[in-house]
Amino acid sequence: MSSRLTQTFRQVSGDPLRLVAALWSLVLPLPFIDGLPRVNLGLPFRQELALSFILSLTLGLILKRMFTVRISDLRFSSIELSVLFAGAIFALWNTLSAVWSTHVANALQHGLAWSVFIVFLALMMCVVRNPRKLRLTLRVLGVVIWMLSVACIIESIAGGTWTDHSVRLNENPLLRGFGGFAEMLAVAVPLFAGLALHVRRKTQAILCGATSLVAWSSILFVFERAPAIGAMTGTLLVFACATLLRREHRGRNAKRVGVLILAFFLVTFAQEISLKATGEGASAVTRLRATDATDYSTQVRMLLWGAAWQMTRDNPVIGVGAGNYEAQFPEARREFAATRTNNPLVGLVEDRVVERAHNEYLQIAAELGAVGLLLFIFFACALVRAFWLALRRTQFALPVLGAGGGLCAFVLSAGASSFGFHWTGGSLIFFFAAAVVTSQAAKHAKPSSIVERRDTAFTDWSSVNLSIVRRGALCGLILTLVMLAGAATRGVSVMYHAAAQANSDAAQADTLYRRALWFAPYDTSTHFNYGMRLYYQKRAAEAVPHLRYATRRGLHASVCFASQAAAEVDAGDARAALDTLAYAVAVYPQSLYLRASYGARLEAEEDDKAAQIQYVAATRIDPAAAEVWWRFVHSGVDAAEATARHDGTLTKPGDLQPQAAVHALLAQQRLHGLSPRILTSGKNIQ
Repeated sequence: MSSRLTQTFRQVSGDPLRLVAALWSLVLPLPFIDGLPRVNLGLPFRQELALSFILSLTLGLILKRMFTVRISDLRFSSIELSVLFAGAIFALWNTLSAVWSTHVANALQHGLAWSVFIVFLALMMCVVRNPRKLRLTLRVLGVVIWMLSVACIIESIAGGTWTDHSVRLNENPLLRGFGGFAEMLAVAVPLFAGLALHVRRKTQAILCGATSLVAWSSILFVFERAPAIGAMTGTLLVFACATLLRREHRGRNAKRVGVLILAFFLVTFAQEISLKATGEGASAVTRLRATDATDYSTQVRMLLWGAAWQMTRDNPVIGVGAGNYEAQFPEARREFAATRTNNPLVGLVEDRVVERAHNEYLQIAAELGAVGLLLFIFFACALVRAFWLALRRTQFALPVLGAGGGLCAFVLSAGASSFGFHWTGGSLIFFFAAAVVTSQAAKHAKPSSIVERRDTAFTDWSSVNLSIVRRGALCGLILTLVMLAGAATRGVSVMYHAAAQANSDAAQADTLYRRALWFAPYDTSTHFNYGMRLYYQKRAAEAVPHLRYATRRGLHASVCFASQAAAEVDAGDARAALDTLAYAVAVYPQSLYLRASYGARLEAEEDDKAAQIQYVAATRIDPAAAEVWWRFVHSGVDAAEATARHDGTLTKPGDLQPQAAVHALLAQQRLHGLSPRILTSGKNIQ
């Protein structure tokens, strides 16, 4: 056993690129492996930790070998360098945006992530030009796709009502209902479809086609529209072009395209029939057909897009900073609502923390301004140019078409998804497809002079060329090591945070929260949860700074603002509480909960006229619920219950929305000595 490990180590150290070729795909399933402690809003770290470790090890071995022997795979053409240069400039702009960002840590994190993606792209360019390494990475990727897809299908069928979107969200499944998972598979569908048309052996063609089909089937089970549209469009692009390219194999291509189209149709049709037979609701196809402007999900996206456009108008040149959409969302929403008083979009998503714009390109414009958007377009144009040059080499057209179809699927999905380049798994498979395209295009161009392949030993290179290659590898190693350290500290912080939430001992929980903040002092969810723990321990003065930090950097749901105001009142800063609630009402003008809370605070400050204005505004929005909210906030849940029971037309306290606000008010009333009865009507919210 030890001799085998020694032999394996020698093989890897002798050819470090085999390491990244074999292991990068194993990063994709890491978020779906259960067992590690989790928190609701904890920062993701598993994929970043594994990716940075693999890349650091690979680059370290490469640098070690550079001093002794030749590494002929480390060469790049002018086309590849143009793509890498465009991506590196965009990554640099992401990092520089930390200078003007509200949430500096988010901007630095996004810049670092993009930098590491470009390092990964450079290494994959070297991998995919070698046929053996390319076959290795495709085999491992295929196994991972099968593993994830089969697990998703089993989980969906075993989960019962797997087509019910609310059930999926409430049950918090590992795979179902998660757009980042579907977006990742959307790239794999056309990628393996193109390979199924390209390979000569029927057995290999069947395996590639089956991989594409199982990925498509899992997308249908996940029930996400944007990835489904992307995968469908990218695959149809591959099928359409495959019948026009490679004249010598046109008959074979047409036959395989026909078989694959029939197979895709049967898989989709089988899902439709099974749903109708079991009566479990609408399928993904039905949901696609039902999509219109009145759909709730569409309306939410329109609100988020409107907020992104508002940020772009306010900061047109440089944006608000990478990763700062969530931090600037309340202000953008306030301005959006101020000019659209009667727009129904203004009343949506009061109870949710909005992290992203659900449109990668609007988010880039909002966060990075016109400069960042132009740099991204420059990177996209470099990829399109590489794709076009690669297609001109007809003997490689079908694999390039598959990779290009995968890029197309990702681009379309990112137009209505909240993940895009913010999700490590989807980004990795995107950059792998980009490496396939650019490596084929590179065979059409001369190698660049700075990294030209030599027939002599590596040590015979000129000092200038050797210095450039070493510096590039060293810079990549530094970037991956920084990400490795950052992901490790975030991971430790998340585990301390989860342990603190589960600990009932006040002193131990306090220690755990402080340790979590020591490792990740910028984590808003840790600040907020620790602040709420301090508040419920009647340590309001200590809680306020943590709650303010969280609400100003992304935790902006209505209950977050109201909780901060409650802590400010208990800390003796009534003026600050009044300002907090006034701002919250401006952000959520249709929130009955916030208007009632603001009215109660105004009455406490003996401003009855202003409080009456809030009451009238609330009754105009929803008189049946406004009256009960008013009684609930001002007099407690017992008074609200009695009011609703006296007038049957009013909303019962247990049916008020958002439910998180109901629970928060009950907790606050208990904290101040009130012990409300269990509700006798509506939902039991005790």
